[in-house]
Amino acid sequence: MTTSADVHVHLGGQFGYQNVHVHTSKVLGTGSYGSVVKATLDHLPCAAKILHTIFFRDDDPGAVDFAARFDQECDILRSLKHPCIVQFLGVVQDPSNRRPILLMELMDESLTGFLERATTSLPYHVQVNITHDIALALAYLHGNSIIHRDLSSNNILLRGGGSQAKVTDFGMSKMVEANPRMTRSKITQCPGTPVFMPPEALRAKPRYSDKLDTFSLGVVTVQIITRCFPTPTDAEIVVEDDSEPTGQRVTLVPELQRRQRDIGKVPPDHGLLPTALHCLKDRPRDRPSAAQLCQSLGQLKTAEAYTASEAEDQGRRLEQQLRLKEEEKEAEIARLQEQMRQLTTEKDHLASQKQREIAELRSQLQTSHKPPVQRGREAMTVSRPKDEKALYDAAHGGDVSAVTRLLASNVNINCTPYPNGWTPLMTASFDGHVEIVRLLIEAKAQLNIRGKELGATALHMAAQEGKADVVRLLTEAGAQLDIQRTSGATPLFMACQNGHSDVVEILIRNGANVNLPRDDGTTPLYMPVKMDTVKW
Repeated sequence: MTTSADVHVHLGGQFGYQNVHVHTSKVLGTGSYGSVVKATLDHLPCAAKILHTIFFRDDDPGAVDFAARFDQECDILRSLKHPCIVQFLGVVQDPSNRRPILLMELMDESLTGFLERATTSLPYHVQVNITHDIALALAYLHGNSIIHRDLSSNNILLRGGGSQAKVTDFGMSKMVEANPRMTRSKITQCPGTPVFMPPEALRAKPRYSDKLDTFSLGVVTVQIITRCFPTPTDAEIVVEDDSEPTGQRVTLVPELQRRQRDIGKVPPDHGLLPTALHCLKDRPRDRPSAAQLCQSLGQLKTAEAYTASEAEDQGRRLEQQLRLKEEEKEAEIARLQEQMRQLTTEKDHLASQKQREIAELRSQLQTSHKPPVQRGREAMTVSRPKDEKALYDAAHGGDVSAVTRLLASNVNINCTPYPNGWTPLMTASFDGHVEIVRLLIEAKAQLNIRGKELGATALHMAAQEGKADVVRLLTEAGAQLDIQRTSGATPLFMACQNGHSDVVEILIRNGANVNLPRDDGTTPLYMPVKMDTVKW
């Protein structure tokens, strides 16, 4: 069914509620007549059955019949109150098209879906419980002169993993004997699901009683045991008969024979097998009534096999709960251990960072107390901020002549004029300006100064950006190969992380430590880098 916008209806206290919200996009199931979707009555989750809009078109000759069936289902549901029958909540109309929407109790899933999802046979006591609940529902219906006529695993809904079963979908149900004028011919139409139908319902002019539902329960019982959808053979076969003019006649196949493929999958000593076989008798009078089924199934629930299955299942559930608790406990321990590891790493990182900051401060203090003398091209003087910015910008922009001129003007070569704490050497290395890097190295620029943000050096930046020629210059000039950033990453780590195999080769050949981990314990060896020529 193609879903449209959600439906909102104000009830104003109708059947005890103020508002209903039908979630047309949250489909629970679909069929030839429509869809069942999730809905909310005030704050109560429920299910909403919506017929296809085609059944309410004025030009559809069958629209009146479909609407009548829907009304019939609502009328039947209004009259039913039983714990094994899906509870009716009310009927509302879609304000946009006046289409009726049936509201009913929300269950977990259908018996069909439950059996398809099961990977092993259901516990014996669960099989008995589901069968017993269905029998109780049929006994109640038959006691109220109602034949379901379409009992199948699709119309049996479950809750709590099979702990409770309820019968639903009464669109095909028929009232019998409630009207003394109703004749036998009134119930000669049988529109149910064929594989669940008894032989009398498959005839050209079917006549049946409430034993039709009993037969369907027998089919469902075999399905519950085997977890296989019914696969009967043909109901009729052609046999040779010389008394017939054609020499042949059509005869019905006994049900136990045509369903042997399914019945054969049931263990011979299974407690429910006699009940199923009793229900599958060909003649309706040979089948038990729903009330008799309730009695025999109730007796099964007091037998040793049932109580043993219950005890085994309880033990299995208890074991599962203990296992889950154990897994939760192990997960919590692992979480706490990881938290402690992170705290320890953070503590070590902060301590390392503080040590580096102290070392930098000491270096700056020593530099600031040196006399402003000129030694070769190393200018150790306090320069003007304007010149420092000019040097940085020229290094960043690759302006070789400007850098040469500024170096000659005695500017502070290790200046950090911007908040990121980068020196001219750092930005030139990052951008790959080889000639400027060479000029700064010759002017005795400090190679291992760290930036303020991430603690990276010029070598880090060149390695990260894959500037192999710059890396080679810095390495030959004596830059520290294994110096670590704030995160603990070395230049080799940065090259590996970004896939610069030529830089990796230069660093390794010059003695970079391939096993030096980052603060999180990751080493360059574990970085996903494709290196065709580099040998570790």
